[in-house]
Amino acid sequence: GHEPGNFGLFHIGIERGLSDVLDPFDIPVYMWKDSQATLTKLDKLTSTPLVTYYLQRDNLQFQANITDVKKGKLIYALPSVAGQKDNPMEAIKTLQQRTMGAFATYYAIQTEGFVSISPPIFEAYQEYLRGIELFGKDYPQALKHLSQAVELDPAFLLPKTIIATAYSNQGNYEKAKEILEELNQKRTQLDPFTRLNVDARMASLKGQREEALRYYRQSASLAPNVGTTRYLIGLYELLLNRPQKTIEEFS
Repeated sequence: GHEPGNFGLFHIGIERGLSDVLDPFDIPVYMWKDSQATLTKLDKLTSTPLVTYYLQRDNLQFQANITDVKKGKLIYALPSVAGQKDNPMEAIKTLQQRTMGAFATYYAIQTEGFVSISPPIFEAYQEYLRGIELFGKDYPQALKHLSQAVELDPAFLLPKTIIATAYSNQGNYEKAKEILEELNQKRTQLDPFTRLNVDARMASLKGQREEALRYYRQSASLAPNVGTTRYLIGLYELLLNRPQKTIEEFS
């Protein structure tokens, strides 16, 4: 592995004249293949989570990092997960769900900002996607899945912004406002992507369309692969009587 402690050992090796290697891409990596060790370039390896565990009395602490080996870049350091020494599988299952959720959200949206606070558990993210798929087609079912996502992982707050929008689209502006104000009170718990969506929707409810558009553009800069954001930018340009901008956005 290439943990920070290992780099410390390489520094010591260089200082003592035992090694001249420090850059991770210069460190020899061997893959066991066909009963023999084969020298493999580091950038040929795929992204992988590095899991470290610690024992503190009767408690286990698991820490996982997800690294893009090809870019030599840490994608995400997951918050530690604690569990009892006599029941480690419960903590391992939670860590597995968090790791899968981090992979899913990162590669779906291609932005660290989306998972910078805490990645959702994978089951919650799946419910979120089901809700998004039904959004605008079947609001009761969409709300059911989005609410289930929040119930499975209360720290996953992005679905609540979609729930607020669903209520707003159905004319229940008071309920939408109530949810958005609740989210705004938890700003420190929101990742940048979700925070911008909350700001945009609150501005929209106040009739501040230019302000809402500004937040959506910031959101698109942060997560350019989210199609719904591009759609909303085009929609708000149209609402602001700039149809040519809408055409440019959608083209």
